[in-house]
Amino acid sequence: MSDQSPPEATRAADDRPLLLLIDGYGLIFRAYYAIRNEITTSKGENVNAVFGFASMLLDVLRRENPDHAVIALEGGPTFRDAEFADYKANRAAMPDDLRPQIERIRQLIDALNIPIEERQGYEADDVIGSLARICGEQGNVRVIIVTGDSDLLQLVDDNTTVVLPGAQRFEDLRYFDPERVQYRYGFGPEHVADYKALVGDTSDNIPGVAGIGEKTAKALIGMYGDVEQIIAHLDEITPPRAKNALAAGVDEARRSKRLATIVRDLPIDIDFDRSHVGNYDREAIIELFRELEFRTMANRLPEQRSDHAVAAPAVARPDSVRTIVRT
Repeated sequence: MSDQSPPEATRAADDRPLLLLIDGYGLIFRAYYAIRNEITTSKGENVNAVFGFASMLLDVLRRENPDHAVIALEGGPTFRDAEFADYKANRAAMPDDLRPQIERIRQLIDALNIPIEERQGYEADDVIGSLARICGEQGNVRVIIVTGDSDLLQLVDDNTTVVLPGAQRFEDLRYFDPERVQYRYGFGPEHVADYKALVGDTSDNIPGVAGIGEKTAKALIGMYGDVEQIIAHLDEITPPRAKNALAAGVDEARRSKRLATIVRDLPIDIDFDRSHVGNYDREAIIELFRELEFRTMANRLPEQRSDHAVAAPAVARPDSVRTIVRT
């Protein structure tokens, strides 16, 4: 897969309010593994992940300057675990020195007055997908999703952009609109889950169809579309090796598609007053920074705002032109 940007990939000027949806654990784990050396306070508390998360969060708030922000977290074991016992079974347990830092990160998010959304039985991806769908249907607020998980590229549409951090440096952000997804995969966002259903996803331990590789999967999607249409045209598929692999893997393809598909119909309401960026108690967050001994972090706080940019077409954003960065 090419990681190059398509030529002249840009977002049109859009003066609607911007909602930033953040994959919380995506940033937490990225922060933890990016700063492997311990950062401890004078009281001996390890805060390397807290520091990294705060730095990344404040950086993305500065870069995107959103009107609203929501952080999505995992809601415990999900329906995917119930359907497939080995779902994400290849992932290591949360490191012992990270676990106590999660509460500190929650304190940080609360101090910034950014809402946390989580739903029991569902992943953060499902929460984000449902929030993005609501915004798309309402049509009066645009969405940027910040995540380290390419699964969320299936949520990209004309209203929703997904941002993935750089492989080496978080700040080397890559912006994915529908054109960029098409350029990267050879098909649109609506077929990302079909692709993972065929080739699998090692990061989530989704098996896919044995014997179907990336090239074959892309060709099949290009010719027939989604998994069900591919199965319906099984007799037409060539070469015989691919046909036989699919015939043997029909059930696995369907199960893998269910595992890879993000839920988008959770009953979630968006409180745009509560999610308004800048409605925080500056003294409270500075006091938390003092306790954590983050001596320079206060200089990076977002501007406090007393207005409420409730999502409405009349709210203007003069800085809303977005260029898709080249990677």
